[in-house]
Amino acid sequence: MLSADNALPDRFTIMDLVRRAAPRIGLKAPVIATLDALLSCLPPRRSHHVVFASNQTLAFRRDGISDRTLRRHFALLEEAGFLTRHDSPNGKRFTRHDRDAGIALRFGLDLAPLFGRLAELTAQAAAVTRQAERLAYLRMKLRAAIARALAHDPADAAALAAQPALRRKLTAEELAAILDTLPRHAPVDTLAERAAPEPEMSATDGQNVRHHQKSKEEIIEKENPPLNIPVLLDACPEAAEFAANPIATPTDVIRHAVTLAPMMGIDRPAYHAAENRLGALPTALTIWLILRLGDKVQRSGAYFRALTTGKRSAGFDPWSVILRMHRSAPA
Repeated sequence: MLSADNALPDRFTIMDLVRRAAPRIGLKAPVIATLDALLSCLPPRRSHHVVFASNQTLAFRRDGISDRTLRRHFALLEEAGFLTRHDSPNGKRFTRHDRDAGIALRFGLDLAPLFGRLAELTAQAAAVTRQAERLAYLRMKLRAAIARALAHDPADAAALAAQPALRRKLTAEELAAILDTLPRHAPVDTLAERAAPEPEMSATDGQNVRHHQKSKEEIIEKENPPLNIPVLLDACPEAAEFAANPIATPTDVIRHAVTLAPMMGIDRPAYHAAENRLGALPTALTIWLILRLGDKVQRSGAYFRALTTGKRSAGFDPWSVILRMHRSAPA
């Protein structure tokens, strides 16, 4: 869960992203645990991301690992681009302020690179999730194909040879290759082709939603006024800068907002509640709008809930607000 009192994602959200993206990052579980210990030393409200805790404190939070192991983990995190070390002349970690100039020297373990890569980590975690779903689908497809082949011929050599493969970890390419060896009388693709696409659940678990036969794009176009993408990109450049792929359709706007929400301190239940109240596109535009407001919003999570599900949310139209801001902006 994300804190509505802090615009930054909390430690648990960041660690969830790191753990899910771990296969692509190349960090092992002990090093990720050390990163978690570092994040636990950062105060919720801060103007920096520097950890001043001593190695003794960090080792205690890591269940007593040795100082040598701790320093090796720091080096691996720095090599991975999640950490920058600012060492003081005496090796201590502290801050020195110049009150007149309004600046400070901070010596410690700086996690700013990690926070700067949150959008990238989100994309990597999503890619790992998609890959896992693809593997799960292929394994089930293979299992069903084997079952059909053996039901047709209990002595089917290809099906019997494919059975042991299900006990191993296989890549998508290996699973597809095994499927190609099975007889054609055991197709399962027709089931997937005829099945209606599963509707995206717009409510919390346990609630029933009506089945929609139309595509998500058709629903967006029917239930919402036309959206001028160039105007949106021009009016809200802050959100557009985080986009890993071009924003060309309302669906792109929604997908990008879902990626941005955790980085802004907006939790999943709040986002789903807003979708139930406003719809998918207005909820996404609210995310773009809040990013556009920048430092004017002190608590993004609380402000989002106030706009979308609060007492004054009735009649709220984020697109009209964005249009007014765009028209009033200086040329």
